[in-house]
Amino acid sequence: MIKRPERSPRILTSFIYFLAASFTLVLAKASLAADWEHIYEDDGINVFRQEVEGTSLLAFRGTGYIDAPIEKVLHVFSDVKHETDWVDRLEENILLSEDMKNFERIEFHSYGLPWPVWSRDIVFKIKLTRLKSDTFLVTMKSVDDSLGPPTKGVRAELHGSNFILRQTADGKTWVEVDIFIDPKGEVPAFLVNILQRYWPYNTITGLRSQVKKPFVKTFVGPALAEPARGSLKQVQP
Repeated sequence: MIKRPERSPRILTSFIYFLAASFTLVLAKASLAADWEHIYEDDGINVFRQEVEGTSLLAFRGTGYIDAPIEKVLHVFSDVKHETDWVDRLEENILLSEDMKNFERIEFHSYGLPWPVWSRDIVFKIKLTRLKSDTFLVTMKSVDDSLGPPTKGVRAELHGSNFILRQTADGKTWVEVDIFIDPKGEVPAFLVNILQRYWPYNTITGLRSQVKKPFVKTFVGPALAEPARGSLKQVQP
């Protein structure tokens, strides 16, 4: 075991939604499955890295369990007010727009990084898609940065971050998360990779801590895109 180093008609529309969701799941799982190198394990969290063609920057992935039902984990993702509590290095967040019906929003995030690296910020869309009765996909990707405030350091580009959340039979939530981000600016790739290698671990441990807080409730949202109909109370693990 490698330890972590120190620090249309409705039927047609429904069918289209189903195909889109299924295709998204295939892509997400493919992105998390090929050529990942295991680099460390700690607290039941496994972290992997992957080379990306055309760049020296690495993609990172983490997997692990959260001892909480999926409804509470989804509440954390919906709770913009408390994002700075658990999102790694997040210093400021601003909600720019929100579509509750489709569970998607656009946000501005500003991150503090250790000296001598300038702070980074991103403008991105986050969207929740229900893939199966017990499985959800949360996607995050940069959008037109003119939608957000002026940068406070360097405007980074989030090529993509995906969370696959699956309810387990014993009431826990299995999490698979990956990220590939270009911080831009004059930062050596090796330094970016050193900083990013801890992101999956910090993200999953952050979620573990956040779901235990007293204000975290059971998420009950509006009807989601097919195949999700109704609230999460209808989920049968």
